[in-house]
Amino acid sequence: MKKIKIIALIGKAGSGKDFWLRKICDNDESLHEIVSCTTRPARWNERPNINYHFLSDSQFLSNHFIEQCVFRGWRYGTRYSDLDPKKVNIGVFNLRGIEQLIKNKQLDLTIIYLKTDDALRLIRQLERDASDIEEIFRRYKTDEKDFNEDRIEKISEQVPFYSVINNSTDSYDDDEFIYEDLAKIIEEAKSK
Repeated sequence: MKKIKIIALIGKAGSGKDFWLRKICDNDESLHEIVSCTTRPARWNERPNINYHFLSDSQFLSNHFIEQCVFRGWRYGTRYSDLDPKKVNIGVFNLRGIEQLIKNKQLDLTIIYLKTDDALRLIRQLERDASDIEEIFRRYKTDEKDFNEDRIEKISEQVPFYSVINNSTDSYDDDEFIYEDLAKIIEEAKSK
């Protein structure tokens, strides 16, 4: 049985996961962008079936998922039906999802860890939405626990794992270097 290829972008809040996912998918038709599901309500800047599939609890529970979790009372997950077995699938995942994907023998998984300076991450989050500073700080503290060195090392020993530094500050040159790094990793994942 042929495995389904998935490239998983991971990183702390504000590391640029969604930005790079969109930029990569916009420039490579051989990739299929994974849209995950959630039972939480859409935020002001989110669009259904683009940022997430927004589902009721009963809709969520009637699906078959490759990974799922409950966070702050809301369900999140990626359905098998949201994958394209004929393309390389690429999406953003949290570490709990990654740990489930690693165990799934139907998947050919490659992980790209976007690492970003902490101060820059906070600035990006504040620029995106400064209306809920407490949530930004909560996410920052949670990421410090979740992305501990032991956990990242354990994950990196199990599947192809790459780190890309994303300290771009809106410089075209910085973005080009990061894009080139990501494109090389993606080409390698496609060819394996």
